Amino acid sequence: MKRILLVTHYFAEHRGGIEIIAGSIAEQLVRRGWKVTWVASGPSRTTLRDGVMRVPMRTWNFTEDRFGVPYPLWHGQRA
Repeated sequence: MKRILLVTHYFAEHRGGIEIIAGSIAEQLVRRGWKVTWVASGPSRTTLRDGVMRVPMRTWNFTEDRFGVPYPLWHGQRA
């Protein structure tokens, strides 16, 4: 089985263009037989029915909270 690691700032629930496209690509790859692991700022509220394994990371998200700029900083542990 082919495997791929997908890394974005956020999961698709954040509703950014990159994250929405990444989610769509991940689902399409799973349908074609790939095993997809998606690492992003967590948590992800999406169900795992699409076959994509999500790895949520803990973040400091002060830039978005304070300035409205979505740039999370991971701090090394899973959420």
